[in-house]
Amino acid sequence: MTVSTRPHPINRRRAGALFAACAASLMLAGPASAQKWPERPVTVVVPYAPGGFTDTLARIASQYLSQELGQSFVVDNRPGAGGGIGTTSFLRSTPDGYTLMFGSATQPSLAPLTRKITYNADDLQPVSIFGRIPFLLAVRADFPANNVKELIAHAKTVKQGLNAAVTGSGTTSHLITTSFAHRAGINVVTVPYKGSAPAAAAVLQGDVDMAWAGVSEIMPLIESGKVKALAISSPQRLSTLKDIPTVGETLDGFYLQTWNGFFAVPNTPKDIIEKVSEVMRKAVADPKIEGQLRKLGFDPAAMTPEEMAKLMASDKAFYAKAVKEAGLTQQ
Repeated sequence: MTVSTRPHPINRRRAGALFAACAASLMLAGPASAQKWPERPVTVVVPYAPGGFTDTLARIASQYLSQELGQSFVVDNRPGAGGGIGTTSFLRSTPDGYTLMFGSATQPSLAPLTRKITYNADDLQPVSIFGRIPFLLAVRADFPANNVKELIAHAKTVKQGLNAAVTGSGTTSHLITTSFAHRAGINVVTVPYKGSAPAAAAVLQGDVDMAWAGVSEIMPLIESGKVKALAISSPQRLSTLKDIPTVGETLDGFYLQTWNGFFAVPNTPKDIIEKVSEVMRKAVADPKIEGQLRKLGFDPAAMTPEEMAKLMASDKAFYAKAVKEAGLTQQ
């Protein structure tokens, strides 16, 4: 007896119908799950140590997201390698929106110019920034200078150069430190720390001479009288810190400030990215949040994903020029 191995026409039709039904089900499942997001807690990776300005902003933003979306947004600090360790682990996450990263301009724009990074910076998907951050030039209380001009004069008498705390090689604090030294014509030896808070503590303890630190982590030390601020790196004086001059008042045209914000991994559903961005834009328009950020020395700001993508592209050009002027090389 001969047995045919050719598929029966009816079976073929049934298989086709089943395939079509499965495909339709999958197409519906994607948007539906994104619309329900978040159905469980979301991890927010911060690639720096607790207590720094990135961590501070991340916690404010995460708390607001929890409030608005009805789920916990849990900050997970993964410091090291100037943000590289946390960023690398973050990019291995499942693209379901349940792991986001709250980082800085360093990860997509500056680190690729100054370090041999272990991640692809182009994989960082923009969501929204959540504030711009200037730096304060902080020195220990007994440092023999009370302004930028006096610091430069003193530094020129120190043969081995001043010691300056930075938050890792290739970070924004590293760049502003070397750029300042270049413009001022002084020698500075950079000492890396795992975050802004440890760097600020190093100034307090006298382990280093100076540090460019975010306002939020250094102001309590300044208010206590244990550390003093000589200048701020913003283009204009802050309304909340009117007595602190800008660096540009001594070194004409010098300024540098960074930003912090949310990133997603590639293939994260677009409507999840849009939802987080929308909440961030709502947050900075909230008078309570705006006032809180300004009090901490942050400039409240949020963007659409498209606007943030343009900012990242612009930053790459800006940092490339600044890195070249400062004489930094990839390490």
